[in-house]
Amino acid sequence: MPNKPGPAPEDEPSLTQLVMRTARTLRRSTMGELEPFGLTPSQSRALGVISRHCDRPLRLGDIAAHLDIAPRSATEVVDALEERGLVRRSPTRRTGERSRSR
Repeated sequence: MPNKPGPAPEDEPSLTQLVMRTARTLRRSTMGELEPFGLTPSQSRALGVISRHCDRPLRLGDIAAHLDIAPRSATEVVDALEERGLVRRSPTRRTGERSRSR
């Protein structure tokens, strides 16, 4: 059987393009799964972090570090969760700054 010629190497997507394509596909799929709950992927990830550390309240900096995002971004995500009643904030004993708990 003769071999069919494949696409020219320059026509094949690079590894970076394949990874980005896969990431977009996964994000769309995740968004579709979360849509009935009204959650974004970031909110879902934050809830996962908070639930895995339910033995103690987490500071925003802790949540940001676990999610590998800027603290300001963590504030926005957790604010949205708090507005929906999915997380509760409480002051810390030492500084009075706000922390997160489930």
